[in-house]
Amino acid sequence: MNINRTFEFVCPTKIIFEVGGAERLGLKLTALGWKNVFLVADKGVVASGVVEKITSGFDETGISCVIFSDFETNPTITSIIAGSKVFKENKSDVLVGVGGGSSMDAAKALAILATNSGPLQDYEGPNKIPNPVPPIIAIPTTAGTGAEVNGSSVLTDDERKYKLSIRSTYLYPTIALLDPSLLRSLPPKVIAATGMDALIHALESYISLGASPITEQLALASIGSIADNIRLFYANPDNLEAAGNMLLASTMAAMSFGNARLGCIHALAHSLGGLYNLPHGVTCTVLLPHAMEHNLISDPDKFSKIASVMGENIVGLSRIDAAKHSISAVKKLISDLELPTQFRELSVREEDVPQIVENAIKTGIHLTSPRNISSEGLESIIRASL
Repeated sequence: MNINRTFEFVCPTKIIFEVGGAERLGLKLTALGWKNVFLVADKGVVASGVVEKITSGFDETGISCVIFSDFETNPTITSIIAGSKVFKENKSDVLVGVGGGSSMDAAKALAILATNSGPLQDYEGPNKIPNPVPPIIAIPTTAGTGAEVNGSSVLTDDERKYKLSIRSTYLYPTIALLDPSLLRSLPPKVIAATGMDALIHALESYISLGASPITEQLALASIGSIADNIRLFYANPDNLEAAGNMLLASTMAAMSFGNARLGCIHALAHSLGGLYNLPHGVTCTVLLPHAMEHNLISDPDKFSKIASVMGENIVGLSRIDAAKHSISAVKKLISDLELPTQFRELSVREEDVPQIVENAIKTGIHLTSPRNISSEGLESIIRASL
């Protein structure tokens, strides 16, 4: 490490890892003096019975609860505006986001409008929210987005068909409650897609120009843990140990990218998600090998370490050949998880490539990619992925 290098690391969220902890949420809320809960969970999470399990003890602890689930897989600004009216009518004192990134991002966006007049588009980018927001508790039910420990809310501007990211220290949840039991019996397709999202969070933040010694250690440990556990969890969704390891790895990856930032994969994925409403983890997965091929020559030593922690034998290989094994490792993983490898499987149209690239550039997320990337570079990655 260069001792003269200056860096910062922020993660103000209190992390509680507790099997069965979600069912004891009422006791935790009471201890903190919160009695009026606004619980945000997508329709699938509500239907799964997870919300009922979490709220079953609320009556005993004197907690009132309003459940809001009227939003999309990729939450739109229109839905958030409607939800904010419900929140204000109920005068809730804490928001609880339960689910994947959609639920937690929606909870954060609702928190913004609780104390800020908006519009939400005005807050796109870093630290533009003027007023602090109500406390947020995040309870992930997938191991992927890491929204439980980052200060971002990703929303779809449904008028522009554009995904925007609002980032602020105000948006870090007060508490992240990690309960592996909530992940048991997830559909294998969800395990695969969200797990790959976590892997890509770790990988992009590890190679990011914004990486620091702290984020690098978190990211590399996350990559190794995901490589060791995702196949086990995919093969047997009732494997509680694998679920817990994936949940921790996802959280560690988010702690890394929340500080180091991401790169060209997420710039393009946000653009594609806004235009086509595609599942985020699957979108990132299709882009991954092609983006790695683009970035590899910028830091072959880091790519070699990725290959090593993913189980590749790189002993005796040159730096470049060892680095290329990282791409082989992710291709094997994608195949084992039976995920799409081309966008033609997802109905992405070639004629939309210029718009995809233009919207990706607007995000600015690509700017921390380790290899300088222009609009032409982004276009080459997209075209290779079609």
